[in-house]
Amino acid sequence: NYWTLIVDFTLGLIISLIPSFMIKYAIEIVSTKNVSLSVVWGAVNMLNTIVFYIPTPGSSGGVEGFYQLVFSHIYEPKAVMIGIFVFRLVTYYLIVLLGIFLMWKFAGFREEVSHVDGIEQGNEQAQSTVDDNK
Repeated sequence: NYWTLIVDFTLGLIISLIPSFMIKYAIEIVSTKNVSLSVVWGAVNMLNTIVFYIPTPGSSGGVEGFYQLVFSHIYEPKAVMIGIFVFRLVTYYLIVLLGIFLMWKFAGFREEVSHVDGIEQGNEQAQSTVDDNK
């Protein structure tokens, strides 16, 4: 369908602008330069294409290195370092820490559920024994 294609393209464009705006905002908070969003969007898309298709060293550390290398030519290097750190902290490391916390929190919930399952299985076995004796 033609309209589905238009909506998909528009939503994809909007979603690809969100990380670019986040990086731009994180860097420009500590920077004195103001660069247009289109330049940052182009750089982020180029870097993401490179990082997604070419293996980077050091797992997630290589990604920050590529961002630092490219954006230090556009902004001040110190501002880029702080901005990329804040961006990666919010978009990657905070999510990892939140996931660890939620796994720890719901580990007790899993034990409660398994305890309830054990009670239900015991009741089913008792019921089948009663049915067998009839």
